[in-house]
Amino acid sequence: MTSRTGACIALAACFTLAPSGLAFTSAAADDRLEPIRGLIKDGKFADAEREARALLVDVEAVSGTDSAEAADVIDVLLESLWRGGKLHEQEAEDLARRAVAIREETVGPDDLLVARALGGLANVYNDRRDYAAARPVFEHVLAIREQALGPDHPDVAATLGSLGTLSANEGDFAAARPLFERALAIREQALGPDDPLVAAALNNLGLLLRVTDDLAGSRALLERAVAIRDKVMPPDHPDVAGGLMALGLTLRRMGAYSEAIPLFERALEIRETALGTEHPEVARSLHNLANVLGETGDYAAARPLSERALAIREKLFGPDDHVDVATSLEGLGHILQNTGDYVAARRLYERALANREKGYGSESIYVAINLSYLGDLLRLTGDHAAARAALERGLAIDERVLGPDHRDVAKALNDLADVLADDGDLAAARPLCGRGLAIREQALGPDHPDVEESVTALADILAAGGDDTAARPLRERSLAILEKATDPTAPIWRRASTIWRGSAPRRGRWRARSIRRSKRSASRALTCGSRAALSPSARRCATRRFGPRDSTWR
Repeated sequence: MTSRTGACIALAACFTLAPSGLAFTSAAADDRLEPIRGLIKDGKFADAEREARALLVDVEAVSGTDSAEAADVIDVLLESLWRGGKLHEQEAEDLARRAVAIREETVGPDDLLVARALGGLANVYNDRRDYAAARPVFEHVLAIREQALGPDHPDVAATLGSLGTLSANEGDFAAARPLFERALAIREQALGPDDPLVAAALNNLGLLLRVTDDLAGSRALLERAVAIRDKVMPPDHPDVAGGLMALGLTLRRMGAYSEAIPLFERALEIRETALGTEHPEVARSLHNLANVLGETGDYAAARPLSERALAIREKLFGPDDHVDVATSLEGLGHILQNTGDYVAARRLYERALANREKGYGSESIYVAINLSYLGDLLRLTGDHAAARAALERGLAIDERVLGPDHRDVAKALNDLADVLADDGDLAAARPLCGRGLAIREQALGPDHPDVEESVTALADILAAGGDDTAARPLRERSLAILEKATDPTAPIWRRASTIWRGSAPRRGRWRARSIRRSKRSASRALTCGSRAALSPSARRCATRRFGPRDSTWR
């Protein structure tokens, strides 16, 4: 409290430094900005925004709206807006373009100050998921900085991290990894092993390993990042919450729910305190906590969190036009589906589908994911004709966009096989399951949880056709994979294990598998499952945000 109050007092004193009618010098303007930068460093983004706005009015009145001093203040104001979750607003783009124009006019096109202003504009594009616009700007910033600073400067690392995040958002994980690894190496060499920016680089690389299924590697990096931030940052800093959230997502993916839930809860508490109750990152925390609670079967606790996340996002972004709103619609729909409110769940899924189609086009892989949710729900309600149509459309999208041997095609094959099996068309269902299993074994290895899903699906079809002899070894393999890969205390796994051991009637097996697979499919989509093998067209469609962002501004 003392340091925060001191920073505000120092800032207030700075407002009297320049006599009315005299232009600010660059040094004087920078001195006046330092307390605001301190507020940002401490995670006080709303305070920083307020003080930057006040300072910009003062500087414009004295030095002019197109002065270098005004650009200095705009730069810090943009950073406060970025960290405060407000880059989606049009004002942010207007400010960024204004800063670029001032810098190019006053110092020339290849100056480091131009690079900084361009980085701000690229961040606006990236935040809005306009990756095609962001990439050439980031690449130009990188070229300027490498030329001026050399290849091993921390500012170069910041731009490498931005490009890595952009590539990951596009689904090009193979391109993202060397960028993240180089950024981490530069920061460790230049700043030492315990710097907060090293933690940010570890966070990015750890997230990448998670979405490419190296969960052990992801956990190690993210635990190191959390340890650094706990050591060098205040316990209520928003970046501490970001690290906890990233680690929680990996633990959730590993099935370690008892470890993940306390991290999500602590991250939510930090963000609500530091950022306010209606910040986009608070909505993200609510959404992730609701997901993991739902996966453990605690829908009573999950539902109000998911509803609150949706309300925040609708208020911030509008009801129909933002990807985060669609994500919340799908998350809440999944909870409603698993508590039996199929009518409400269908309404939410269909709203999300319209959102996805409007934002990404009808051939997006995220449209296909939504169709898998909708198809599963329609199957549960007995509308098999509509379910089959939705799932066939989703499979066709996946095959066109991802290619015939992608792991997500395997999931779509399994989903469609479920509907065919429910209709009694086991002859059509069996080859679909067999193809899905072959794809997953080739892509993921024999012991991956997704392989277990396909093994179980095939066992169910064989048993439904009366071939229990062929089904039994598949069930045994399924159980062995599951017990090896997941937390045995999670209620959903315990329930599924009982069913696989044969204690439920055949229809019960189909129903339990549907619940388990529906949960896993939501987990895969909501945690941005692997896109390592995407074609260029797929990468254009794969525009889910790549998790918590690097804390470096440009």
